[in-house]
Amino acid sequence: HGVLDDVEAAAACIFQNGITAIVGIPMQVSYLARMKKELFDTHIKKVLLSTDYVADALVKSLSRNGTCQVFNHYGMTEMGYGGGVECACLSGYHLRENDLYFEIVDPITGKVVEDGTYGEVVFTTLNRQAMPLIRYKTGDRARFLVETCACGTFLRRMEKVRGRIENTLSVEGHEITLRDLDEIFLAYESLMDYRVECYDPNRLHVRLVLDKNTDAKAFQNALKQELHVRFQSKFDFEIEIEEDDRSSKITRSMIKRKIHDCRQGAKR
Repeated sequence: HGVLDDVEAAAACIFQNGITAIVGIPMQVSYLARMKKELFDTHIKKVLLSTDYVADALVKSLSRNGTCQVFNHYGMTEMGYGGGVECACLSGYHLRENDLYFEIVDPITGKVVEDGTYGEVVFTTLNRQAMPLIRYKTGDRARFLVETCACGTFLRRMEKVRGRIENTLSVEGHEITLRDLDEIFLAYESLMDYRVECYDPNRLHVRLVLDKNTDAKAFQNALKQELHVRFQSKFDFEIEIEEDDRSSKITRSMIKRKIHDCRQGAKR
């Protein structure tokens, strides 16, 4: 079907063809599930999320209390067909070691870290003739899992990526990651998408896209309270709410997500 531009057309395609499994970009699949809940009640039983990082809150929401199996596929354009995928045990990626050699390194020194230690994922292509890559830095934070997977495979296993290293922001000496915010925001079923920007030393600007049937004022108050408890009121949040107009500009904004540091002198 391709990138989600038209929710109604995608839903019609699923209904007409009796589709029970879908592959897609995490936020777009989440958007489809929140706009068309009946799809996941009657049709969709398995989902493969293909990206570099997926929030646990999003997986939990899509799994619908265990009625839908949600698999994570780890990859990026530079990997070709991707780097790894979860098995039915849903406990980490099994890596595509016949084509890619993975290492976890210290992001500062570049030295390989011990198995079980977090670091930056780098990979080397083994069979590529056009544009081979050697120890390509992905910017992703993860670790190898030392325990054998319950499925019994001999393939090396990597824990789910915890996000991009660069998607970290320091505000008033407090580090915030996209993962931190995802686990809070994406737990709300009425939230369709969000964007975080930082213009001031002690304030984050959050733009929320909410379902049109949401009580925006009540939602904002509840979210502000949760954010201040989570971050111990060390800085302020300015929240701007936009109603979901179901246009392609909303769904296309979900493809590439990051924290936007717009402060003077910040690395862009």
